[in-house]
Amino acid sequence: MCNVANLSTKFFLMVTCLFLFAASGCVKDRGEVEKEILNYDPSFVEILDKRKASIEELNNMKTALLSNKKQINREICLLKTKKTDIKRKFSEDSGRIKQRLDPEKREMRRTIVDVERELKRKMGFVRDANRDIEEINVLIKKKESLALTQEEIRTWNDRLSTLTKNKEAAILEINRIKEEVRITKLKLYVMEIK
Repeated sequence: MCNVANLSTKFFLMVTCLFLFAASGCVKDRGEVEKEILNYDPSFVEILDKRKASIEELNNMKTALLSNKKQINREICLLKTKKTDIKRKFSEDSGRIKQRLDPEKREMRRTIVDVERELKRKMGFVRDANRDIEEINVLIKKKESLALTQEEIRTWNDRLSTLTKNKEAAILEINRIKEEVRITKLKLYVMEIK
């Protein structure tokens, strides 16, 4: 910049004209322009040499940049492939690990089905027992109109007592089965691996 400032007014005008011609597309070949400038001012060779060195440095930087970009792109491709392989392996391994408890889960599900079947049977028994108890109670209330003997009343009372005890035992068993089903379902829940 300092060298340009020291140029004579004539030289400055010539350079300005060259730029104007260049902008309008009427300029000579760059080599001819440089010769013309050097004929007028041989000291301008320093600036041209600096320009040439700058261009070479920029070209070297561009070459290095392209080389680095190619290398980085190759590394990115390798990393993407590696990432895909790692994800695939993780998926396979995690799937295998998540299946470790499958036999136990299948067994618990079978147990739930069996226990729920037993629960339905017990609930059916309680329903039948309630119906029988109600019928016996109605029968005992009508003992006088039916002219039941003491022996028949005792038999019906024994039958009522047995049914009531069996019903109470079945209700306790129903509650135990319900709790077993509930706990087994909780076990299945906590065995899940996400």
